Amino acid sequence: MKTLLAVIIGALAFQTQAAITIDASRVIYSGKDKSASLKINNRSSKNYIVQTWLDTGPETPSSGLPIVATPPLVKLRPEQSAQLRFIYSGTGLPADRESLFWVNIQEVPPAPEENNILQFAIRTRLKLFYRPQGIATSLPKAVENLQWQQSANTLSFTNNSPTAYYGY
Repeated sequence: MKTLLAVIIGALAFQTQAAITIDASRVIYSGKDKSASLKINNRSSKNYIVQTWLDTGPETPSSGLPIVATPPLVKLRPEQSAQLRFIYSGTGLPADRESLFWVNIQEVPPAPEENNILQFAIRTRLKLFYRPQGIATSLPKAVENLQWQQSANTLSFTNNSPTAYYGY
C-alpha cells in the first residue's frame, strides 16, 4: 500500500504537456496531386514556434531534396492550427516506385516565465511516402504478393515481391 501511494504521489509531482499535436501518423503524397498537407495544432495556452523540414533518413536537414515543406517556420498562438504543405518540384524521384522521406516537426517552447523550469524542444518525425502516378500495381495486389511462412506458433511474412510500394 505504501508503494502504491509513493507511486501516485511521484506521478503527480511531474507536470508534462504536449503543446503541439499532429493530425496524422504519416503523409501519403499522391503524384496526381499538386501538394500534400498535414495539420498541426497548438493545444497549449502559450505561443510556440514550429520548425519543419524533410530529410531522407539521417536526422540532419538534407538540402536539394525534390520535395519541400512549407512554411519551414510558423508561429502558433494558443489554440491555433496551421497547415503544413509538401510540394514536389516535378523532377528527381523515380516514377516506378514510392520514395520515402522523413518529416521533422520541432516545437520550440517560449521562454519560461519562472525560474528553475526545464523545457525541451520536442522533435516529432513522421514518414512521408511520395507515390508517383506511374505505379501500376494496386495496393491490394501488392499485399497478395507477400510471402507468408509459419513455423511452430509463429507467423511471419517477407516482402520479396517486385512491388512499387515502399516496405512499410
